[in-house]
Amino acid sequence: MKRDISPGSVLCLFLVAFLACSTSALPAATPDTAATVSAAVAATNAAQVSLQATINAAVQETTTVRTTAQVTATATATAVLQSTQSTQAANQATIDTAVHATATAQAAMEATVNAAVAVTRAAGPTPIPTAEYVNMTEEEMAAMIDQAVADAVSATEQVSTATTQATADDAVTPSEVQEVVVSVAGAEEAIALAEELIGVYSSVYGELAVETATELQETQQILTDMAASTAAVEQSLELINSSLSEGLTLAADTITQLEATAQEAAALAQQAQGKAQTWSANHRTELDNRAAAALDVKPNQVAGDRQGALLTAFDFVDTGRAALTDGKITQKELADISQLGANASAGLNAQGGPQLQRLSGSVQDITTQFARGRTPQARQGLGDFERALGSRPQAPARPDVERPNLDRPDVERPGRK
Repeated sequence: MKRDISPGSVLCLFLVAFLACSTSALPAATPDTAATVSAAVAATNAAQVSLQATINAAVQETTTVRTTAQVTATATATAVLQSTQSTQAANQATIDTAVHATATAQAAMEATVNAAVAVTRAAGPTPIPTAEYVNMTEEEMAAMIDQAVADAVSATEQVSTATTQATADDAVTPSEVQEVVVSVAGAEEAIALAEELIGVYSSVYGELAVETATELQETQQILTDMAASTAAVEQSLELINSSLSEGLTLAADTITQLEATAQEAAALAQQAQGKAQTWSANHRTELDNRAAAALDVKPNQVAGDRQGALLTAFDFVDTGRAALTDGKITQKELADISQLGANASAGLNAQGGPQLQRLSGSVQDITTQFARGRTPQARQGLGDFERALGSRPQAPARPDVERPNLDRPDVERPGRK
């Protein structure tokens, strides 16, 4: 440790050294000399005491300075530590505030999106209660399928358009995510309704409308693929929304994947539209051909009297009602109705007289309704026709009276060549 020595101390040391040297060179001391030396020694001793006092003062001063410096350094370090801790606390509070604000913003955005989706679903196509399907004709259901597929195509294309607009600048904002999510919800609703209608139609008329069944099944498969594509878009949006909520930068691959999935959904929508239009045109042709074939069936057994004509007419009624029991019409049921209708119409014309001959046209109308899938009208027509026939006669027990054999190979049926 370095000690400071004052100029006075240095002078005293010099004098002591000088006197020592002088004493060694002088001859033997005389009494005056001895007194002088004693005085010098006393002076030297006094100088040494003064020097020691100076040194002690310097040491004390240095110690005091050192202690002060240590106290100052300790105080400074304490102040810095306290400042750092305060800064850390302030930073943590800022972080906590930011996290809370982010969570609040994310919750608010999700609530906004959910509300928008709910509004979109409420405004979308309204499913028809299953109980009402039985009161719809085949033509009405086909028209509803056409409209439902068109709506699904339009809604899916809107998903693609909204996605393209959102990613045009290679970035996606929370508001753009919300817009695409809402369009996806609308597409999912529209696709689901179209699939439901096709499923119900296939259940009711699938065994009758066999000529166009394959095209309708292909349309349904495309709709299923569309639903999968829109679901993939929704999954991508969920990942993007999560990243945005955390303040992360979206990866280019994420945006590219979103665009590709939306474009795939739009391409499938175009396929569905083309397939549905083809099915609709062919289905109308099938209905016309089916009705014409049903009315073109020739009678294979004509009643020989009025009672026989009435019995044949009631057989027609019973067969028609049996076909309606399960809510669907098959090709075999239509063939039986067509054959019995031809027999009943011929019998009424031949044996019914003026009162029953006018009912011959009703048989043809009912047959046409069955052939065109107008089951509600066919049901109503059968009831009106039965009431017009009057009381049901007893069938004769004679062995020579044969009931129509619908399984005979010579019985002509719609579509038989």
